[in-house]
Amino acid sequence: MYKEQTSGLATIVPATAGAGTRGYARMISGVRTLKISLRIRATATLAGGPATTLRNAGSLWACVDQVGVEENGVDRVNVPGKYLRALSEMVAPGQLPNSVRVSSYANGALALEETAIIPFAWPLGAQPVDTCFLQRDPQATCQVFVMMNSITTTTQLATTAGTVTLSNITVDVQQHYDDSVDIKPFFIPTYRMISEPITSTVTAFPIWLRTSKFLRGIIVGQDSSVGEVQDIITNLAIRGDNRDIIGPQSVNFEDLCTDAQWEFAGPFFNHGYDASAAATQPQQALYLPYNFQRQGRLGNILNPLRDFNFRLEIDGQATVTGGGTASAVRVVMMELERVQGLTAPNLPFAA
Repeated sequence: MYKEQTSGLATIVPATAGAGTRGYARMISGVRTLKISLRIRATATLAGGPATTLRNAGSLWACVDQVGVEENGVDRVNVPGKYLRALSEMVAPGQLPNSVRVSSYANGALALEETAIIPFAWPLGAQPVDTCFLQRDPQATCQVFVMMNSITTTTQLATTAGTVTLSNITVDVQQHYDDSVDIKPFFIPTYRMISEPITSTVTAFPIWLRTSKFLRGIIVGQDSSVGEVQDIITNLAIRGDNRDIIGPQSVNFEDLCTDAQWEFAGPFFNHGYDASAAATQPQQALYLPYNFQRQGRLGNILNPLRDFNFRLEIDGQATVTGGGTASAVRVVMMELERVQGLTAPNLPFAA
């Protein structure tokens, strides 16, 4: 019997919440949530220009500081908008359609829109519904949230002598779910971000992937005060104390990203950037998605009790991209949690 249902939730209007304040849409409680779909729309008005450079591929999601799910006051998902878009590209069967981004330097109003998803049932899994989101207390409030980094003027979309002003910001939200709560998942997914500043040239610099949960995957991104850049990470390794995942020899970062395109269909490589829009926009490797759930099997995920001190080790440097005054490597942690009473009591595999 077909069980999945889709319901629209309240439209989030972040402009009414104000920059630095979350706008919310309350979720349907007491169900197994498979994914959350979000479509952001806004008008970007360029004035006093023209602009000279696109930033963050002109993506409206770059203007979102936080997007996620808050359960009874606790964040279960919290990532920046452009990283959620990269995650969406990672699990998509192909390039996500119908995105409208800044693609012109000329003054004027542009109607922008773009979709991203929060995947709980893992599209790359052998049986996706082995993981889904369940609330600990169905009587408590569970909400999708969006927080903009600015609701008036933004430098996240373009560099210009004038201004880029956002207006009419809305986020339409859909919850995809089924009500078969008696079927318990093996894990409940959560997503969070860690960030490490890079202030100088580094060799084998450790970025610790500390977690007490199982780890399904990560997305490694290069970020700066001027948005996405391509020149922070030169080489990368992933290690634990007992074994190497990428290693023992570190691998060129762009080569890793190029190789990942054979596994993932979406254009995460450079945030889906169209090179015809602006030659100055980064066109090389920006994000590296890494899926530990190989062949779709949950038995392949990383167990922090079987190895210790999981970490990235990077060779690289602070960005030299024009205008960049701060550099960081940021990592989306795709964690899987076992919750007594909500998840299946026993795992039918060794993880």
